[in-house]
Amino acid sequence: MKPKQLLLLGALALAGCGQVSDSTEQPTGAVRALAKPVAFGADQYFSEVAALHPGFAGAYFKRDGTLVVRMKKSGDSKALLSYLEPFLKTRFERWHNRAGLKAAKAFSLSEVVVQDSSYAFDDLLTWSNAISQRMFGKTGVNSIDIRETENKVVIGVDKEQNINPNLQKLRQLGIPNDAFRLVVQGEIRNHSTLSDPIRPEVGGLKIYSPAIFEDCTISFNSYWKGMIGFWTSDHCTYSTGVVDKETPDPFFQPTWVNEYRIGAEADDQAAVMCPTTITNSYKCRNSDAAFIAYDDQSKPLIPEIARPSVYTPGGDDEPVYIDPYTPAFTITGITLFAMEGDFVEKVGKKTGWTGGYVTSNCSNFITVSDPRARRAEYYVNRICQETADYESRPGDSGSPVFYNNGDGTITLVGIHAASSSLGEAIFSDFYGIQEDYGALPIVY
Repeated sequence: MKPKQLLLLGALALAGCGQVSDSTEQPTGAVRALAKPVAFGADQYFSEVAALHPGFAGAYFKRDGTLVVRMKKSGDSKALLSYLEPFLKTRFERWHNRAGLKAAKAFSLSEVVVQDSSYAFDDLLTWSNAISQRMFGKTGVNSIDIRETENKVVIGVDKEQNINPNLQKLRQLGIPNDAFRLVVQGEIRNHSTLSDPIRPEVGGLKIYSPAIFEDCTISFNSYWKGMIGFWTSDHCTYSTGVVDKETPDPFFQPTWVNEYRIGAEADDQAAVMCPTTITNSYKCRNSDAAFIAYDDQSKPLIPEIARPSVYTPGGDDEPVYIDPYTPAFTITGITLFAMEGDFVEKVGKKTGWTGGYVTSNCSNFITVSDPRARRAEYYVNRICQETADYESRPGDSGSPVFYNNGDGTITLVGIHAASSSLGEAIFSDFYGIQEDYGALPIVY
């Protein structure tokens, strides 16, 4: 599986609803008959029914649950319904007995509506195949469907400018004007999520740390001490303040597969004895932050954070989909700290795009640096951390915390670190990162 390009992310996009079906001018020429039209899925089943019952033109549900079977007037609808009864009964009961409906409804063949149709399914299939062979993937044609509700072949194009050129091609194929409809479908884009392999890497994406057997999140890319890499929570590494120079902790995006390895821990400042004004019992750090150097040091700095499709104050859950049209926020600055009452947002692999108000901007916390060794010497005091009421869960560690500037750009505020058992989010601001590392990262 190859990593996806971020700018090609996303979902099926309906960019317009323009449509054309010219019924005033009859076409010339004729579609060459195919020896045997090719069909798949539902089309294959309907074509098999049509072979046994000439004039059959498909079946569908109305929005109110009414079952409709299409048939040309020349066909034998009674024989068709008798043949289709087991199929229709199963589909009817599934529709009406699904969760959310007030009461189940019994199937009755007498309630199936038979709708007169101009074209049989095998006619539509022949035309659909001809259109596919000659037009699919050309001049913006990106979808072709036999639409049972309309008794037409519906052809989708990527933009309005491609309607007329394709209308001319359809006329040349000799397909009746009332047997097709051209629509602006928009570009069709793949769904991508924060948990997909995305290249180039940006903030907000899922990473995996085999050193702790846990998922975390990329915070942001930066230059640091002559290297290019990204920042995340230092508790996503094996030990706070320790970088094994021989075998530094590796990181993968998104999962622990060799081809998905992206870098290794390169800088993680050691904790020092806390000021006596705070405590005599623990070591202290000002931030929960570590720098991970990319394996590929030739890549450019990408100052972006992945942008999910929707903002979810209460938290999303995996998979978190990325907006196909505006797939990223652009980082344009950083601020040293937030103020109580500020509204901040974050993007994390687990809960996606959430936000909340800063509830404190300088709280001291005792946290565990190594989840496998809960001994006293492994407890580290985090000095002057900030808290907020945005939603977060395990896996969001490392998430970028930021001000949303409202124009597609963001100002970084810090790195999401943890949450309390009562759900309060904790993040390290840039003041603390600067105190630990002696400088601010270059992020744009």
